[in-house]
Amino acid sequence: MSILTRPIGKSKSKSKAVEPVAAPAQDAPAAPAPVVKASKAGPAPALALSPRANLLPPEIYDNRRKRRIRRNLRLLVFVVAIVVAGAVGGSWYLGFAAQAAVQDARAEVDQLNLDLAKFSDIRQTQTLIATGDAALQVGGSSDIDWAGYISQLQANLPAGVTITSITADSQGIEEPYTQPSTPLEGSRIGTLTFSAESPTAPSIPDWIDSLSTLPGFVDATPTSFSRDESTGVYTLELVMHINKDAYSYKYAPKQGTDK
Repeated sequence: MSILTRPIGKSKSKSKAVEPVAAPAQDAPAAPAPVVKASKAGPAPALALSPRANLLPPEIYDNRRKRRIRRNLRLLVFVVAIVVAGAVGGSWYLGFAAQAAVQDARAEVDQLNLDLAKFSDIRQTQTLIATGDAALQVGGSSDIDWAGYISQLQANLPAGVTITSITADSQGIEEPYTQPSTPLEGSRIGTLTFSAESPTAPSIPDWIDSLSTLPGFVDATPTSFSRDESTGVYTLELVMHINKDAYSYKYAPKQGTDK
């Protein structure tokens, strides 16, 4: 019986025939060296990461978020409580300070009243003086210095003219003076009716012109004119109206005073 066996060891390879290499020619130029082009660097290979998996249940994250919210809410409540406490304390302090100021003011007023009570007689006297001054001002607001006014009237008449009689009527403090019904006549506060004698025939326009320089003069009208045949003396009666410029203002408060 024949058994197929594999020969042990390497098999000898068949020898190949070596072809002769031709010698290079002496005159032929050397061939240029091949240019090796640099290849562009590509992207760096990504690092290999080990795979990870989140095995925590979502309830844990929800609990964490809720705890963070509760913590923020507690902090907010604490801040609000501090602000409210500060506001309450500030309002209480301001109220206490205001009440203390009111009490101090009342105490000061009471002390002033006590001090004024010591001078009650002086205050009463001052009140009486002030009341008298006010009454004098009101009562004297229509005062006319008749003596001085009549002297001015006599001085303004022509030379030789003498006033023989005079009657004055002026406005009081209780009722207004009767005003004329004629629109062309000026307002008045008093009337002078006087008689004058002149040794010569008087010029009535000249008399009226001289009287117009008197303070408060409104108008003058002759009412009668006569001549005494035995003496040759002329008698003229005039009615003159005056306005508020004739007031003396004697009792008016002086400028720069409290009265």
